[in-house]
Amino acid sequence: MMLEVEANQHLSNEPGSLMDRVTVGIISSCSQHLSLQNCGVLLMCSVTGAGWPSPESSDYLNTLLRDTTSSHLLEIIFARIPLDAFNRLWSLYLKGKLSHLSVHPIANFVVAKALERVDKIQLFDACQELKDVWPNVIGEILSDCILNWTGTHVQQQPPGQEY
Repeated sequence: MMLEVEANQHLSNEPGSLMDRVTVGIISSCSQHLSLQNCGVLLMCSVTGAGWPSPESSDYLNTLLRDTTSSHLLEIIFARIPLDAFNRLWSLYLKGKLSHLSVHPIANFVVAKALERVDKIQLFDACQELKDVWPNVIGEILSDCILNWTGTHVQQQPPGQEY
């Protein structure tokens, strides 16, 4: 709730904000990037041309992806974080990992929330990354629906076999 209030007050883009602390300094690093850019000292540090050094991912945030309670916090973060910081989070924690995260029983909700904000290029990349796991994702969704409706777990068939 505090992250929502901070975002509504347009304070989540500030270094040291709650959003910055929860994301292990992503906001601060984006702010430093903008400061360097405004001073004309910006060096292109990444292959993608994003212009910032690529920080390493945090074990803390990777753990939040898979925790039942904490994943809700990440959903809010992906929904409310400023766009430049969202792009960094996407690159660090989701890009290249979508095939595993999308079928994870908890992380898939965070992935779904993040997909609501992607741009055209990120969406295209995500579709390419997920094209081989769509049958598994759909099977998991169907299995969960049946479990919720009937209380009976359904064994998922391997891709290509009839249900």
